[in-house]
Amino acid sequence: MSLELKKKAQNFGRGIGNMSRQLILDVLFDGPANVTVLVKKTGLKQPLVSQHLKILKETDLVLDKRSGQVITYELNIQTIRGFVDSLSNELNIYELFMKQKGGLE
Repeated sequence: MSLELKKKAQNFGRGIGNMSRQLILDVLFDGPANVTVLVKKTGLKQPLVSQHLKILKETDLVLDKRSGQVITYELNIQTIRGFVDSLSNELNIYELFMKQKGGLE
């Protein structure tokens, strides 16, 4: 596994490695939402949602857009797709390697 993919995996894992963040991501899979909506749909307290959104932004899994005083959050599809594509490429390389060694048929 390349160092770049290892870093992406570590970052991705940090982002999704908490049940509260998973709840937030699940809501965002349905579309953009502000903190009020996230609090309502996840059942989490506002300070906790804000804390987890900060981590999701740091791990580049979530983007924010400000409109006046309202901040809307959405999934960063490029990051998610990039990680999945990188992982898929690594798995394809591994599969070819294993076939060459006679480990996969």
